[in-house]
Amino acid sequence: MKSTIALAAIVFLAGLAAPVWATPPDSIALSIDSTSFLSVEIHHPVRQLGSAHYIGQVTVALNGKTIITQDFKSQSSLEWQYVYYRVIDAREGDKITVTAACSLTGKMSETLVVPALSGG
Repeated sequence: MKSTIALAAIVFLAGLAAPVWATPPDSIALSIDSTSFLSVEIHHPVRQLGSAHYIGQVTVALNGKTIITQDFKSQSSLEWQYVYYRVIDAREGDKITVTAACSLTGKMSETLVVPALSGG
């Protein structure tokens, strides 16, 4: 009985500590090409693929209006989450803001001002 209570206490305390191990993304790199493909590279180190710690959601806003929300159940690699979107309405001078949220705690946003896009 005592060992069951001790085990339950350890599991409970480990659950409380899990968010401490969780980290928000370290960085987000954004680029857009002449065909309006937005490349998003999110640096977010995790200990193990398939665990409960990963980039859980990415949102893309164009000039302050959310145009894309994507939920994830895993991360691309132990270090990175890569996503690519076609933002057909992006024009020179528009602001694209990408927000990446950790599945456990924390988020980060980065904004790109769209340069002149030729050929798209």
